[in-house]
Amino acid sequence: MGFIKKDCFYREKIDSLTKLNKVCSDYKKWFIYERISRKKELTPREYRNKLLKIA
Repeated sequence: MGFIKKDCFYREKIDSLTKLNKVCSDYKKWFIYERISRKKELTPREYRNKLLKIA
């Protein structure tokens, strides 16, 4: 929860539940599909798919 608070909640003014839902949804999509890990140089989704192919 610390990352989402630092990355989203403190940067944007959230004045409705709809806005909160959109911010959380957008952050989740970014975190899973677009964020690249420095150690693995892959997104979490790509890394998971890579592991599933090996197993």
